Amino acid sequence: MPNKPLFEMPPFTVCPNCGKESLGILSVGGNQCSKRCYECRHTVYEGLPELDKKVLYLDQNLFSALYKFEQGGRPPPGHERFISEVHRLLRRLVLNQQIIMPSSDIHLDESIVFHESEALRLAIEMLGGDASFHNVHHIELSQAIAAAEAFFEKRDPIHSSDVDGILLHDRNQWLPRLHITVNSDFSAFADEIRENRGRGHTAMQSIFDKWTDEKKPFEEVLSAELNSTVQAKTGALLQFFSNYSSSIENADPMKFLNVIGNPIFTEYKTVRSLAGKYGFEGDEADKCVLSFWSSEQAQTIPHHRVAAYFFA
Repeated sequence: MPNKPLFEMPPFTVCPNCGKESLGILSVGGNQCSKRCYECRHTVYEGLPELDKKVLYLDQNLFSALYKFEQGGRPPPGHERFISEVHRLLRRLVLNQQIIMPSSDIHLDESIVFHESEALRLAIEMLGGDASFHNVHHIELSQAIAAAEAFFEKRDPIHSSDVDGILLHDRNQWLPRLHITVNSDFSAFADEIRENRGRGHTAMQSIFDKWTDEKKPFEEVLSAELNSTVQAKTGALLQFFSNYSSSIENADPMKFLNVIGNPIFTEYKTVRSLAGKYGFEGDEADKCVLSFWSSEQAQTIPHHRVAAYFFA
């Protein structure tokens, strides 16, 4: 009785070992395709052509619209043909190994507060071609380090625009034959994410209202925003130490864990440690952190400049 394929998939070709037309695709990954004969179990490894995928960043609104379209939902009135065509083209480009659309922790946070969070998260993974960015705070910290090194060396910073440096995996991997995911329930974080989003909105609204009321020229607003870094970071650091002390005094382990991973504290520790490498210790290292935050080099940090231009 002939064997049947177990994990092997078509198209089936002639096996070089047994001569039967039973050599199928077993797995695809990285830059290699594995084929196996379901009759004699002979395995063949074939190299795949090199790729040069382009990177597209989709915001959460478009990912959500594409997900709803896949689920049979109706796009907003007037956008039916547009969403249908965008979905078709993007899927074709991803499956033809031409592009990736990486997800980020920003997408994850926004998905958690969605009523079908797990399904949306999986859809973003599949639509995007199994690609993701490093954590946003990791990327921002790397930008701060580049600027801080330039500050201590008294030179202009060099900020990389190489997208490969912020991707978790090789941009040019072939799509795997199988997609493996874990059904994780992040709903416990939904309320906190909504609260943080609300606080962020309130803070941005006050800045927006301030510049709207004052009606100052663009250049003046931009300069003020770029020079506000030291004040904003110092205030955030003081708030961190207040929250840290409160978590210790109240013996609150959950609050302690939330506080200790604060990005502002991570940046403070990193720049302070960097100051030590350049010969500054103790109070002098602390002063170096504040001096860096008020420096011209700090004003070049890409995510600071984007925010400054946004508000200006």
